[in-house]
Amino acid sequence: MQAVVDSRHGDYFRCLLENGDVINVYKNELSDEIGIGDIVKVSFVKDNEASARQRELMK
Repeated sequence: MQAVVDSRHGDYFRCLLENGDVINVYKNELSDEIGIGDIVKVSFVKDNEASARQRELMK
């Protein structure tokens, strides 16, 4: 999936996904060379350890 870096708000970049959704990405998650107007590839990977901790909190 791709997204356009639309704007910056404080420590976050607002990114518009291909499907029209909007996500906010913390600036430290993106390379310093990425700026407003750039296209970025977006992917999500499950963090098994964090997921296990979350499941424990939800009990």
